[in-house]
Amino acid sequence: MAWRILPTMALLGTAVAANVSMRHCISPSYLPGEPDGGAPVESPCAIGATLPCNTYGTQTCVSSPGLTLSIGVWGACSCPLAPVCTPGAVKACGNCGTQACDSCGQNRACTNQGLCTPGDKGPDGCYEGEDALCNDSCEWVCP
Repeated sequence: MAWRILPTMALLGTAVAANVSMRHCISPSYLPGEPDGGAPVESPCAIGATLPCNTYGTQTCVSSPGLTLSIGVWGACSCPLAPVCTPGAVKACGNCGTQACDSCGQNRACTNQGLCTPGDKGPDGCYEGEDALCNDSCEWVCP
């Protein structure tokens, strides 16, 4: 008698699985982790779930019109661009300035720059027509 129940259960399991998989089917246009800059992913997810993106960022599942209260779609990545530096790293830039790398791996603007580029000759005004020179601290000095 058990041999009669097994084929029926297998057929029933297939029908249930097909019904569940078709209920919230959205054709994804792109998938998490692709180098698309972390654009929203059109695939179903549990609202409030998070997913890593662009090395240092995260995406959160948000509600979407037409879906249930518990099923949503992936929102935008908190770090929209691919990283170009290591967060927290600081490097020299400009005229003795510094440039820090933010938490998403992007270089911030060059700050704390001096007045000139080391080695440059500047305006007259030192002694009897001598030009000022820019020192290694990016400041004008008289020779």
